[in-house]
Amino acid sequence: MTYYDEKNHNVFSEKYGFNIISLGKKANTSLKFGNTKAGILLSRILTRILLQVFEYPDIKIMFDVKSGLKKIQKESFDLMISIAVPHPTHWGVAFAIKSGYKVSKVWIADCGDPYMGDKTDTFRKFFYFKYFEKSWCHLVDFITVPFEGAIKGYYKEFHDKIKIIPQGFNFDETKAMTDIYVQNSIPTFIYAGIIIPCTGP
Repeated sequence: MTYYDEKNHNVFSEKYGFNIISLGKKANTSLKFGNTKAGILLSRILTRILLQVFEYPDIKIMFDVKSGLKKIQKESFDLMISIAVPHPTHWGVAFAIKSGYKVSKVWIADCGDPYMGDKTDTFRKFFYFKYFEKSWCHLVDFITVPFEGAIKGYYKEFHDKIKIIPQGFNFDETKAMTDIYVQNSIPTFIYAGIIIPCTGP
């Protein structure tokens, strides 16, 4: 279940036999007030305010996920996995369950970074968003995180639900590459993800 991309998802579903349930097309919610310095600054300020106060634009995902689950509420699935970031995906599942649309026997919420306990952003989440986080944490069966240190980012009352599924791999265990590996004088690597400035020690 995702925002549908006809070009890519049609090929993917045909090749691998997935049934993709569309949440519609993701709306363009970016704020733009021209390309002048003042316009760019205004766009950044308003975007940050809307994000901090309302979790906009991602808050829309919560309602879209709830609507999507409502459409399939009469079906019975063994397992449902919701994926964050963005965390409003989990909020939408909780919203649906509280509305009586539970569609699976087990629910796993996969989390990369924590939400309320996130230390990578300069701005902390407003206190009232803890009710959104606790709402889905109470309902979910398991929470998956990529490493042990991430557990600290979640409320202690939910730590017993957290399971660690490591990301990446140990190069020492990849013997297939050792025969062709030649060390470069300049370190060369591939990275997929976001590079975030460190805000702590």
